[in-house]
Amino acid sequence: MNNRKDARIGSDTVKLLTLAAILAAVLAVAYVSIDSDETSAATVDGTSYFYDQLTPTEKTIVDKIEELDFTVTSEGGIYYANYEISFGETYKGKTISEVKALFENVPDKVLPVMLWERPTYYWITNSGMYGNLSYTYSGDVVQSCSYTVKFNNILTKYGDTKEEIVASMGALTTKIGAITGIDTTTTLTKVTTIHSKVCELLSYYPSEPIPSTMDIRNTYTALADDGVVVCEGYSRAFKALCDHYGVPCIIVTGSGVTSEGTEGHMWNQVQMDNERWYLVDCTWDDQSTLATNYLLAGTTTMGFNGKTIAQDHLVSETGYEHLSIPSISTKAYIDDRYTLTFKNYDGSVIETQTDKAYGDSISAPTATYTNALIGTFVFHHWDPAVPGTVTKDMTFTAVYEITYEDYTFTFHPGNGEADIVQTYHYNDTVTLPTNPTKAADATFTYKFSAWSPSVPEQVTKNQEFTAQYEFVSKPVQGSTGLEFDAALISSLAGADKFTVNMNTDGGKPLAKITFNKTAIDGFTAGETLTVTAIDVSAVDEAVRDDLDQAKIFRIDFGANNTFASGGKATVSLYYEKSAIDRIAGITLYYVNDTTHELEQLGYNYEGNYVVF
Repeated sequence: MNNRKDARIGSDTVKLLTLAAILAAVLAVAYVSIDSDETSAATVDGTSYFYDQLTPTEKTIVDKIEELDFTVTSEGGIYYANYEISFGETYKGKTISEVKALFENVPDKVLPVMLWERPTYYWITNSGMYGNLSYTYSGDVVQSCSYTVKFNNILTKYGDTKEEIVASMGALTTKIGAITGIDTTTTLTKVTTIHSKVCELLSYYPSEPIPSTMDIRNTYTALADDGVVVCEGYSRAFKALCDHYGVPCIIVTGSGVTSEGTEGHMWNQVQMDNERWYLVDCTWDDQSTLATNYLLAGTTTMGFNGKTIAQDHLVSETGYEHLSIPSISTKAYIDDRYTLTFKNYDGSVIETQTDKAYGDSISAPTATYTNALIGTFVFHHWDPAVPGTVTKDMTFTAVYEITYEDYTFTFHPGNGEADIVQTYHYNDTVTLPTNPTKAADATFTYKFSAWSPSVPEQVTKNQEFTAQYEFVSKPVQGSTGLEFDAALISSLAGADKFTVNMNTDGGKPLAKITFNKTAIDGFTAGETLTVTAIDVSAVDEAVRDDLDQAKIFRIDFGANNTFASGGKATVSLYYEKSAIDRIAGITLYYVNDTTHELEQLGYNYEGNYVVF
């Protein structure tokens, strides 16, 4: 005798613990100062290479700075530019720690953007930027916030009020646009003539020692005043003109190695039409006779003193902790070589052409492709179109006109309706038809279960599939049970699952027993399935006390309740929870007839049924 117990359910007790935290309302962000003899760090592309590496919060701060809504204050002869940037309720709902993290690296990243991507902001110096986050909060949640920016020791040579500074910025922009002699025919002519113009207009500061003041390290002095500057003035002037003419350009800081030793230095990198980066150093090329040793140079290009660019231009190891700069090409622009790769439909390489010089003519190889599973391929064109001459590394992929092979998927619904036929091409994604329905008869109702065999996600061949159904019996009384006679077993042929619905003698839900296909195939005529709700008195005396007030069921089937076929059955016992019940409180037991002990079983609770 198999007895099952659905133990009585208890209720949960929920305890809530409320935590309160008192936090400071102001976060002071680190002060940043970047100093060297000749330079400060930077990396830019056009006007956005560095900016594009910022977070949305940091970009917002830069955008607000560019609105020029600031005040100028002085203290002890030192001038400061002050911004109050409101974020309002932008971050409302975030925790204090989350908001602090958003502003953690602002000075380290925003100051370089302003110094080296905004050359017309000549008055911002490498004396540092101070940032301070303020916020209102409730508990640990921010309600609103603002950010204070202070640029330290701003350059006041060309104005010490906001109005004078803004006017000087406008004058500088006008001066940049008025400079003549720039050949805008190509990127190459732009770079070479900007290089020449900077060397023509600027002069290196003639006296030693070189003062640390920004007066000789800014764009205004370089292009709108006397032009007497050091390397920072040269590189910022070159950057300003490249920005004006749309040449991707960044400023780089580091050290220059000469015969006299190593000292702080600043130079530029530009990106050419071949998408590679090259070094430009107007400072070192501005000799008594204009030099071009450092015009579009690569790492192996020979500079002065028998040193390569990699040896005499050392990028700083500090200042780039949060931002990156691109690597420059190995060879100089005029010596660089390119690779053309031609690929086929499947991504395989047809041909690789190496060591191609800029301007070499291009001869594309013949492209063919065969795959009978997909269809017939006729070459149509290369993507992208192959240009007449080499300008950069390029990859081309063969595009074909394809006459596709058709594949058929046939679905047999098994319900008397017509087959469903779908036509596909190789590797298409399969769209499953709507699940078929099958009308009930005097013995069963039917529920679609699956397609057999299982339908693949993509098409590789012609295939046929047959609908599988779960056969569900009309309700039977649990005490009477269901007899598995030869006629019933015969009618179950082809069933994927078989579910027996059991009601009590009074017609109320009692149980559902679902047999899998293996079990169905092992049914033997003469077996009977019964499910009965029984009293505790019918249970082994050794466990009666443990089952007091429990709901108990007896399930009998076949010979000793086992399947010779090795099939399985899912048992669902009807149990309607009360208002105080909790799922975790249900305990399901099995009474072992051999040991006369209770054994606990796992289960799920689904739609008023305990399923195991």
